[in-house]
Amino acid sequence: MPCDIQNNTERDLSGLDPIIKKFVPFASERMGFTGRPVIIFQSDSENASKILGRTAHYDPIGRKLTIYIDGRHPKDILRSMSHELVHHSQCERGEFDELGETGEGYAQNNPHLRNMEREAYEIGNMVFRDFEDIHKKYLTENKLYSKKKNKLYTGKKDYMENEEFIKKQAEKESERKFERLLKGFTKKKEKKNG
Repeated sequence: MPCDIQNNTERDLSGLDPIIKKFVPFASERMGFTGRPVIIFQSDSENASKILGRTAHYDPIGRKLTIYIDGRHPKDILRSMSHELVHHSQCERGEFDELGETGEGYAQNNPHLRNMEREAYEIGNMVFRDFEDIHKKYLTENKLYSKKKNKLYTGKKDYMENEEFIKKQAEKESERKFERLLKGFTKKKEKKNG
């Protein structure tokens, strides 16, 4: 499922593209949304300077997720995106039709909105965790983000795009483990026979 991505920042986020292209369909399958969301990456230094500033929000009318990225780790950006995708799913289910009060403190004052937030935290975090656990083996965290260059990158250009690559990597890793195990066994046997 393709989605529209708008980068309204000066930060190079091209390294997130292959991950987002894999994550959105993954999330769609688990969260049950079918419509294409618009994902907006936004810079707001004033918001970023606030300890309790906004990290993201969802616009149900435009079906847009806005993610604030200043000073944030890529994984945290993706986690916020997952949370907002739950709101996108809720919107498709009609949960936003009768919101009631949405001002400050809405998650404490409005039971319906509180339940929507609870679902977004629980489902959003767990879906992202599932995705991460499946793909983490092929992500090299220290190659994913370079603060010095202020650029996101994957290190392996098409690793997320190519399911065959993932399968081959798993096979190679399995073969290497077997070879190490066999070498260790052979060395022990040679020592024993000495």
